[in-house]
This record gives sequence, structure tokens and C-alpha cells, in this order.
Amino acid sequence: MRSLYRYEVVANDFRQQITRGDLQAGAKLPTEEQLAAQYGVGRPTIRQALGVLQAEGLVEKRHGRGNFVRIPLNRIVYANHRTHPEPAPAGPPILTQTTIRETLAGTDLAPLLDLPEGTRLIEQTTISRRKGSTPHALVRSYLPRNLIPGPLPNPEPQASPWADNLRTHLTTAGIHPTHTTERLTARPPTAEESETLNLAPGVSVLAIQRQTHDTTNRIVEAAHLILSGDRVEATFTTPVAQQL
Repeated sequence: MRSLYRYEVVANDFRQQITRGDLQAGAKLPTEEQLAAQYGVGRPTIRQALGVLQAEGLVEKRHGRGNFVRIPLNRIVYANHRTHPEPAPAGPPILTQTTIRETLAGTDLAPLLDLPEGTRLIEQTTISRRKGSTPHALVRSYLPRNLIPGPLPNPEPQASPWADNLRTHLTTAGIHPTHTTERLTARPPTAEESETLNLAPGVSVLAIQRQTHDTTNRIVEAAHLILSGDRVEATFTTPVAQQL
């Protein structure tokens, strides 16, 4: 049986402390420098040990704040069928941060909306997090600017985590969405997604590409929903046609 590397010894010690409850969920760990002195190892060894614990979901790194024992997660459900209000998810409330701006359709957005490159768009970005935790969802939703004349909509203090609120502006403008197409993939995160969602090494994202159509089958809204693979699940409901 091989001897453990020093980073494995450190990781094992923390794992046992967390399992026994000596380190409570949400507790802040000492700094890397303090841990290095405590265990008599270098800071690279401490970083490697913390990386193992992050990959196991036991520790999370909060940028600018340090490392914390991760709070056990209540998974957050993304549901494509939201005709009726969903019950509030268990655990702390979900908070959203929303910004709205104008942008132009580039090579990635133009095909998604079936519009020429350079078309003016309204972009709403929504970042969702549980109170006291790191973000778990990044949603960017787009509307053709000419569909919503006048000033840009004001960001809502507590917008829908899935940007459903932006589509209500279509109805107000006399445009009636009829159906939505969603394409789900699982993939490694981009550098921006990993930083925004504070993902541990090895955690994938659920990427949902959404297109909303109106009564003429025109695409009137599109969105990219990026969900943390270790904290969010996607549930799709499909009506079954009744046999006569």
C-alpha cells in the first residue's frame, strides 16, 4: 500500500473534521498561509488539498473572502413547464441580480434569433443565488429591439430567475408567444461561467438554449441559461396527446 502524498494527508484530515462535525457547514477556514504553518507544508500543498475538497463538494472558495465549508445543497429545479406557480424551493430564498442593456446581434446571436448580424437587441442578464451562497445560474435573454419601442425596460429588483419577466413585455406590445424550444447540453464551463458561478474544478454546467416563437412562428425571444451542474437540475414536462 503506497504512502499518502502530503496534500492527501491534509485533505483527509479536513474531510474527517467535516464528517465528524468539528467543522460546521458555512465555517470559514484559516488562510492558506495559516494552514501551511499548521500542517508544516508549503502553500502549493494546501492549494492542492483544498482543490480535492472543492471537487468533492466539501469546500467552496468565495472570491475575495476565502475558503468555507460548503453548506449542504438543496438542489434547485429548473422546470420548463411553469403554467402554474411553482412552490418555493426548500432552503434560503433565491435572490437575483439583473441588468438590461442594448447590444447588437453578432455571429452567435444572429442565427439564434434568425436575424441579420448587427440587428439591435435588448439583453437582460440575470444572476441567481441562494441567500448566503454563491451564484448557481447565469441567464442571458434577448429580444429584438424593434419589438419593444421606447425606453428600455427597467430591471426588476427580484426578476424571474429564468428571465420569464422579459417575455411579458412582448405580450404588452401585442406579441403573443405560442411555444418555446429548448436545447439542453452538458459541457465544461467557459472561464467566465466558472468565475461567475464560482464552480469547483471538474464541475460541468447545464447549458439550455431557448427560443420563443409567436403566432407566425417568428422567433421573438432567445436565451442562454447556464446552470451549475452540482446545484441545479432541469425537469422537462411534455404533455401526452390523448388517444380518442
